Amino acid sequence: MQNAAFRQEVLQHLTALRARWPDGNLHLLYVPGTEDPLQLLAGHARVQAIARDLLQVDADEAFLPHVITLDCRKVAAYLLETDPALDDPLLEASIALAAEGIIGNDGRAHAVCGWLASPDDASTIARRLGQAAHRFDSGARRTVRVRWHDPRVLSHLWPELPALQRTALLGARLAWVAVGAMSRVTVFDADASKIVATARMATPSDTTQWTRLRHVGMVNRLLELWRERLHEAGQTLPEDAIDVLHRHAAQASAQGLDGRDAQTYVLLAVELKAGFEQDPHWRDAIHAATDAPGTLEDHANALPATFWERYAAARVWTGVAIKA
Repeated sequence: MQNAAFRQEVLQHLTALRARWPDGNLHLLYVPGTEDPLQLLAGHARVQAIARDLLQVDADEAFLPHVITLDCRKVAAYLLETDPALDDPLLEASIALAAEGIIGNDGRAHAVCGWLASPDDASTIARRLGQAAHRFDSGARRTVRVRWHDPRVLSHLWPELPALQRTALLGARLAWVAVGAMSRVTVFDADASKIVATARMATPSDTTQWTRLRHVGMVNRLLELWRERLHEAGQTLPEDAIDVLHRHAAQASAQGLDGRDAQTYVLLAVELKAGFEQDPHWRDAIHAATDAPGTLEDHANALPATFWERYAAARVWTGVAIKA
């Protein structure tokens, strides 16, 4: 996707959301970090609120989500603007930076967490984000901080997130346009009418949600690797890429694998046909990786040729299979 196409897609979503809430606001969700790529920490007079960490009052504000209200009320048709009432220079700068994350793999782009459309003001939105940041992990028996403000995290959970959690996070009238984990423009829409519909969905167990959260980092790394390899071949990620990787990551955890062995499991599983998990040779390799010296990579390399002939599918990770 080129910069112009990305910009057009973002603006189309924001324009539609402005029509839904004509008296609402547009906000930028931004985490400056140490680099502050948009240079917003240098005393800019903008309406903004910080999603403060309620359990860590001394947290560095540069690493907390900032909700910054955009000034998109001006209309200057006489200037022949193509996007009337969306003319805040900060909006354009943030879109350009976000595009660099997709087109140029610029890591600074992750500071832009997206654009929020809502009748709610910045303080209300920031307060909800701050209150939702901590959850008790019953499995680990501790309270942990969840990066709900990061669309690369929320992308993994949103499709099955229960309605009550959606409203607790975003309220009933908010839509969030962002670059998700698939490096595509996505919209997290908390509109009340859609919440009613999703409330009828089967609610995933808390254990399933925590399992996904624990695997987000690894899955995002593998998603990016997968995306790069497919891009080189002129292809794009399948729509279910996140679910595929999480399914295999959960299988790895269930087998007692973690760290590099878990990543190796996922890398291999994506390239194998269904049924490989039940193969006795594969099971032996898994048991050896957990009970004997050596890594899963070592034991996978010792699998017989017949195993690979039976289960090998399209090579996704050509040239980087186990070394990633």
